[in-house]
Amino acid sequence: MLVVNKYFSFLLIVFMLLALFPHASVAQTATDTRADRARETAAKIGTDGKSKVEVKLRDGRRLKGYLETISDDSVTLIQDGSKAPATISFSEIGELKRHRGGLGTGAIIGIVAAGAGAAILLGLLLKRCRNELGCGAGQ
Repeated sequence: MLVVNKYFSFLLIVFMLLALFPHASVAQTATDTRADRARETAAKIGTDGKSKVEVKLRDGRRLKGYLETISDDSVTLIQDGSKAPATISFSEIGELKRHRGGLGTGAIIGIVAAGAGAAILLGLLLKRCRNELGCGAGQ
């Protein structure tokens, strides 16, 4: 019984100390997490001027262009078309991603399949015309 009381007293002291001192870690809000994610993504993409990005702002607007500068709390985006610089705070960014222009994988597969189908159809048509008279040649 004495051992149980000793452990109980020890746990009681630990819990009292935890209650007296505030926790050192404060939970981040969703905005902070989103801003940190945007900051990490911007650092990965870099400012080489070749990597296109798409920025979706928290108010719903979308901007496309490339990153010119990255600071601790904002990025400067050179917008497509107007070439106007826009300084955007990381807290305003809802989503930042690399913009891969051009055709998607599905579109490329579809174009290749259509081309292969057209080549096979043309080959069959030419073979039939060579084997038959009156295919329109020499009449």
